[in-house]
Amino acid sequence: MGNLLGRQSTTVEQLEETNTLPYYYPPKSGNYFGPHFFMGGKKFDIVQPEAYLFGENSDLNLLGPRPHTFPYQSSNPNQPIRALKCLVNIRKDSLRLIRNPDDPPEAAEHGPETDALYNLEFTFDADCPCSITVYYNCSEEMENKTVNFSLSCTNCRSDTVQYNAGSNQQFCLPSHVINPAILYKHSNQSAMTKWDYNNIPIAIQVCAECGPDYADHSHIAYAMFEGLPDETWTIKLLKQKQAISGVCYLLQEIYGIENKHDAGGPDGDAGVPDNEDDDYDDSSECVVCLSDSRDTLILPCKHLCLCSTCANQLRFQQSGCPICRQSFRALLQIRAVRKKSELPPLSETTANNEEDYESIHSNIPPGYEVIPLINAINGPVS
Repeated sequence: MGNLLGRQSTTVEQLEETNTLPYYYPPKSGNYFGPHFFMGGKKFDIVQPEAYLFGENSDLNLLGPRPHTFPYQSSNPNQPIRALKCLVNIRKDSLRLIRNPDDPPEAAEHGPETDALYNLEFTFDADCPCSITVYYNCSEEMENKTVNFSLSCTNCRSDTVQYNAGSNQQFCLPSHVINPAILYKHSNQSAMTKWDYNNIPIAIQVCAECGPDYADHSHIAYAMFEGLPDETWTIKLLKQKQAISGVCYLLQEIYGIENKHDAGGPDGDAGVPDNEDDDYDDSSECVVCLSDSRDTLILPCKHLCLCSTCANQLRFQQSGCPICRQSFRALLQIRAVRKKSELPPLSETTANNEEDYESIHSNIPPGYEVIPLINAINGPVS
């Protein structure tokens, strides 16, 4: 990232919070990013000024209304990076509006006094007990390392519902009936282009409830209502983020990392590819050499489609992403490692893949062994 976020310092950065006004990108004056960024313990110059590597620059507005102190010390580049643990997560494709069963179908045809009523549903996973609250037309603020939402009216929220730990859980509160037509009139209808932290259309907050060590851990999903030509309503997910220890992290898609044939959908069924033409998603091989496992991410399009060898060759070519043909700003190699003492029995295919990895990778921390990224997430290849 830039100078502020990328300094390799052993001290925790302290910020002066004298300015209480919300911050928006781009700034009215000055630069947001520095001339270089740090990634994988190495320093790189920014080729394109003011370029956010992991997406659109407007995504930065969703991190929070103002900057906050980064609470972690920089780790030694020779040590493996410890991933942050996301205890709760909303499955983005499961968010939907369901017509309230007590609302007659012809209600939406008789004017604003009889607008159609809906219930909100989505699927989520939790590694610990959690609580879920849905807010409408709310404002967001970070207080004592915790994300809090305030409302302009007391009825613009759901009840807080407690859940136990478990995966593939369903949020559906029959008593929470919403009228999208009325809520939409008072919402920020231009949230897609102009984000306003004082008027967030919909905020779904899932808070971890597993002791004081995770008291400030929550998952937040932003969404908005959309009206359809047939006078019905749908809900559109805008962005998701994790709030951990007073720092917000945007969740970004990595295209090609999932196992679509084996992954379960919201209802527990086998996953179905979103696009039948995306053949590269159905295998774990590099789309260029078709032999080595893919482990390199192209930024900012976030397609995981190359092995490290082909990605290194792509750096010196005037070409774009092999999938979308978009010009790239950086290539990010993601390596998964595990301790050698914890290795389970390997299938023949997985063992061969790991032998290939050992031959092309170096600088592995002592006591660790590299495994293919796809296998680390989806399980060993049979």
